[in-house]
Amino acid sequence: MKMKMKMKINKNTVGVVGLGYVGLTLATVLAESGYKIIGIEKRKEVVDLTNKGIPHFSETDSVSHFQEVSIKGNLLQLKNLTEIPHVKSTL
Repeated sequence: MKMKMKMKINKNTVGVVGLGYVGLTLATVLAESGYKIIGIEKRKEVVDLTNKGIPHFSETDSVSHFQEVSIKGNLLQLKNLTEIPHVKSTL
């Protein structure tokens, strides 16, 4: 299987399953803390939006934080668990 990876997987890579309100917020905070995050979300429209740096919801300051980690390449979203590469931790 070919994957388009925007990031290099290392010991600080964490998988977050589910990118709803809690999952995407958690992924953003972890990415801001220096972790590389691979998010798994079954809703294709959410994956497409978030990979463009656009969160699918907004709350005070969340958009700017999300866009910052997206631009840095610390946050990648995938649609299926089978697409997730080897990561040290999955939440």
